[in-house]
Amino acid sequence: MVKIYYRSFVVLPAVGLFLFFGLLNGVVQAKDFSMIPAAKLVQLGVNPKTFLLWTISSDGSLLVGHEPISDLKLKKQGFIHQLRLFYFGPKGFQKMRTLYLPIVRAQQSHLDEKGENLYIIGNDGADFYRLHFATKHVTRFFHRVPNRAGFRAYPLIYLEGGKFFFPGYFYDKDGYVLEHVVARLDSDPGNKSIAFTRVLADQAIRKILPGPASNWEFMPPDQAMYIVPTESKEGSAMALIVYDGTRTRVLDLGVAFGGFAATRNRVLYSIKRSSGERETLLKDFILNKTWTIGGHEPYVYHYLSHDGKTVLLAILDYKHILMTMYYGKEEDNFQLQPIPGILNVPFGTLRYSDDGKHWVFFNKDGLAYGILP
Repeated sequence: MVKIYYRSFVVLPAVGLFLFFGLLNGVVQAKDFSMIPAAKLVQLGVNPKTFLLWTISSDGSLLVGHEPISDLKLKKQGFIHQLRLFYFGPKGFQKMRTLYLPIVRAQQSHLDEKGENLYIIGNDGADFYRLHFATKHVTRFFHRVPNRAGFRAYPLIYLEGGKFFFPGYFYDKDGYVLEHVVARLDSDPGNKSIAFTRVLADQAIRKILPGPASNWEFMPPDQAMYIVPTESKEGSAMALIVYDGTRTRVLDLGVAFGGFAATRNRVLYSIKRSSGERETLLKDFILNKTWTIGGHEPYVYHYLSHDGKTVLLAILDYKHILMTMYYGKEEDNFQLQPIPGILNVPFGTLRYSDDGKHWVFFNKDGLAYGILP
């Protein structure tokens, strides 16, 4: 087991003051979803052209959005980014807060399970921060120190069982890469010291794969899914391979894969067969059970709830630049139904909560929120 320890913490200046906005006026309320139109977002100070969805809480009650700051006065105070915090309740949007962030380069973030802290990767994976909402303090708990070994992350964060996991690599004191891994962030009760502990030897696994992985997904705490080129009886093929914590095995073969999403024991994926036929499947590779999802449409944007019992898929209409998202639940044998609020709408981005119930969708029309039936 490889660990990198670090005990130097730096508390940055307190973040900018929270700003409160009422969202009752101008919000479109429908039966199954609510929406803040783009014009209302502008009134709230949000620039739809630069606003990005960042992360959603596990229970769907909080969305964190992100925008660069253009105000020179704020920049002179050290604020480079602003967070847009949207709070939701049973009836939809409740309020929005704006938080100025004193981090120069922020690439990715993830909320903890209770939505009390935001963990942020910055400086191209060299710096790690924790923002505590109650105190408004930002703590840099790990950063690159010259002549000292450490860990650097890619802009991906996973959360499982209260622990954060980061794909990245360990480096030596001269900054040279030692090993590409997925590491778990461990800390003592007082958060006075932390350790990055290797849980997945990604580099070693890739060496035994039949080809270079074109896509992959980590499944906490110690599994991974890879799509790699290989050979089949019919010639060149693409393989879906799972590393289950002890060994690798092929789950399916096809000409091409249209995307996938994976959890601890299930993977949702679209595949094109040598015959030209397309399939979208949900496979439980522990129970050895497979469901066929939908028809033969070219589904994209694969989402899978944390428990693997709800799937989300999209169909894109490239001619009219529109999209529709569908959901399916195990209790209904994964029969797909369109999601109200994301039906023939302009292309956009989605965030889906781990509990499998809440979604947030943003496009040029505005920001929509809903709860799956």
